[in-house]
Amino acid sequence: MVTGGSLTWSCETLAQNPNANAIRWGTLYNFRFDSNRPPQDEFAVIGFFKMGVPIMAPIQGHSTGPD
Repeated sequence: MVTGGSLTWSCETLAQNPNANAIRWGTLYNFRFDSNRPPQDEFAVIGFFKMGVPIMAPIQGHSTGPD
């Protein structure tokens, strides 16, 4: 889902469905998108399926600056 300049994807919670399609260790997931802006240093927020506090991870992401 794209809202407010953010790209987000999620699945059902553990309480809703213990077999939901969460990103799991040892499994490869990838995605792509086209952008008219160059990459820049950003931070991604990573939430956890079972437990834990979301963390921030440095990534190379699309620029949000002017064209």
